[in-house]
Amino acid sequence: MIYSIHKNDLTSDAPRVLPAPMSVGALFLGAGIPLADDVTAFLDQHGGNPGAETSRWYLQVWDRSDSDAVAARATFIWSNGNVACEAITVEPSYSALDLPSYLQRLGRGLWGV
Repeated sequence: MIYSIHKNDLTSDAPRVLPAPMSVGALFLGAGIPLADDVTAFLDQHGGNPGAETSRWYLQVWDRSDSDAVAARATFIWSNGNVACEAITVEPSYSALDLPSYLQRLGRGLWGV
């Protein structure tokens, strides 16, 4: 069975899903909508701009085997006609999963690129 979040996931070289027990969630935060405290804290810590009046996708990867530990987070914005990764972080114990490239591909796909 093939799982997909976006039509771009169906290309032959695209990753399908993260290995179990990892899971990913995506949340669209429209411009002018107040950010949740955890998103604001993430952006403050990792170089994003929580005060910017811009729309963004917030992605979070959880390890369901470890009480839903957060393995990675990222935000993607649309800037000057391009998708830009505003902030990204991966917990060191999950570095072998190559989560940054997975999140980059997913973030671009969510913006339709």
